[in-house]
Amino acid sequence: MTWARRRLYSVRKGLEGMKMTTQPKEGPGTGGGQEVTHRARRLCCSIAAAAALLLACSGAGVAGASGSTPRGLVILQGTLGALPGNQPTLITTAKRFKLAGQSAYILRTLQDKRLLNQQLQLIGMVGPDGDFVVQKLFAVHNGKLYRIQYYCSVCNITYVQPGHCYCCGRETKLQEVPVSSAH
Repeated sequence: MTWARRRLYSVRKGLEGMKMTTQPKEGPGTGGGQEVTHRARRLCCSIAAAAALLLACSGAGVAGASGSTPRGLVILQGTLGALPGNQPTLITTAKRFKLAGQSAYILRTLQDKRLLNQQLQLIGMVGPDGDFVVQKLFAVHNGKLYRIQYYCSVCNITYVQPGHCYCCGRETKLQEVPVSSAH
């Protein structure tokens, strides 16, 4: 158990035993004030600090991570590779990550041979088995991000995964569309 989680656990236990009411106390020296004490204020500040610390450290356990997003998702950037059996991997400067897709179309896109040895930026999190579960992916060219999609020029239809066009049956073409700065 990490220090931040132990601290959050002790803060929760402290809250369970604390009584906070807005009724005036009876008796001498109370001055009719509320029962919210200095201890309660300190405890609330500790909760806020522990929550902020957990949020900040959520992506810190991944070697080679280039950043993290507000929801605790990790951003990795590296070269797409493959292990035997068509298992996609991302090769970063620090580590080689086995990749899994959050959905089937992401996994099929990661297994596309046309993307091998390309620079990608992946957003996701480390799964329980140690694989990096990809939720979003982008191609990277000259420091700029590109959305990956597939296009049938005959039918003018775009797809999110590689394969054949559902209309005419021809193989779809890989397209990389620049991500606008507004998104």
